[in-house]
Amino acid sequence: MEFRPRRGRRIEKLDPYRQHEGRLDELPWPLDREALSRTSDLISKWRAEGRAITGWRAALATGIAVGLTLYPRDSNWSRRMNGAKGGKASVMSPRHFPIERARLIRARRVAVRRLRKEYEEARARNPFALPPGKRRGY
Repeated sequence: MEFRPRRGRRIEKLDPYRQHEGRLDELPWPLDREALSRTSDLISKWRAEGRAITGWRAALATGIAVGLTLYPRDSNWSRRMNGAKGGKASVMSPRHFPIERARLIRARRVAVRRLRKEYEEARARNPFALPPGKRRGY
């Protein structure tokens, strides 16, 4: 016969580690309202998915809501999570790693080199040749 704890029995040795009414009581008033709103949003979302709202699930919703209220997610958080999920390449968005701009700069440098080379060749043929920007005259 295997040991099964009965449902609904409280483990007294864990009482010193249990929180009082939850972390919502420790928040100041405006953050308390925001966390309560997020808690109810999470619970209503879980109800819509057909999940039973048990005591541990309500406590989990409270903890998630308080965590999101105290430490809201920003773009740095999402970049870090994307990097953890898919490597460094997924972190770099076009805004932070402008490939097109780099291509334009590279093409411009190539064009400048080509014009310089043409100017040097023209100067070797004709010492009075004008630089590339002055070809239209004065």
